[in-house]
Amino acid sequence: MKLQINCTNCKKHFFIEEKAMGRNYLMDEIGAYFEKRCTHCNVKKEYHINQVEAHESGLPKLLGVSVGLLLMIFIRSLLGIKELLRILV
Repeated sequence: MKLQINCTNCKKHFFIEEKAMGRNYLMDEIGAYFEKRCTHCNVKKEYHINQVEAHESGLPKLLGVSVGLLLMIFIRSLLGIKELLRILV
């Protein structure tokens, strides 16, 4: 997961470089209040730790759906082969 902040100036989300498993670990690393520069409007502002949000990547979901579809196609083809063998024998 990536950590993001909503810029108070331009209202767009931008990602921060720090990695932490939870807010308490992030607070230990950067403090309760910290300054960050928005990557969109380039304005440096002070933010509170509660303004940080976790953004989940869509890649694991995409991989899970792809694997599920491939498994479904594979199982369907196996059932089709068994049905065909049953008809031939």
